[in-house]
Amino acid sequence: MRRFHRPVHRASDILEELSGSGDPADLSLAAHDTAAILVLLAKDTDPDVRARLNQYLEREGIEDLLALWKQAAPLSLPGALWRLHQVEQQLPEGPVAEDVRQLLTGHFDGDFSDLCDRAAIIGRRLGPRWDQRAAELEACAREWRAGSLW
Repeated sequence: MRRFHRPVHRASDILEELSGSGDPADLSLAAHDTAAILVLLAKDTDPDVRARLNQYLEREGIEDLLALWKQAAPLSLPGALWRLHQVEQQLPEGPVAEDVRQLLTGHFDGDFSDLCDRAAIIGRRLGPRWDQRAAELEACAREWRAGSLW
């Protein structure tokens, strides 16, 4: 008997779902916008945008957004979220992992730069191959504090 698989969602499918376009520039904008919405969700985001993103996350999960963020530059908000997710996947227990999960579901109300710094510390403990990602998270924390991480 043949098994049927769940349809594969491409990054362009996500964008069409959220904004109706498949242009690569729009994909980058969607990566940045969705990352900003999640980071600021507990704060001051348009209620309609929050509702649409929460509905999307409940229906589809975070995996499609992670696919968007994975392609982002390391020193960017979506790049930071991708790296935070990687740390959470390596160490799924503990306060940093819990905060990352809260962030990725739009329920994190802590300091984003502090979370990046704490994840960087954990990343360095994971071994030398994580040093680059840890440095990128530290740079994202600095840029966030300076108000220039997008």
